[in-house]
Amino acid sequence: MNTADAWSNLKNVGDVVDAVRGLLAKEA
Repeated sequence: MNTADAWSNLKNVGDVVDAVRGLLAKEA
């Protein structure tokens, strides 16, 4: 894995986390 792939994976994870947080915020 090169650095670009690592950053891309981190960004994707961050996007998923943001989406989950948004859903949890709506539920709360």
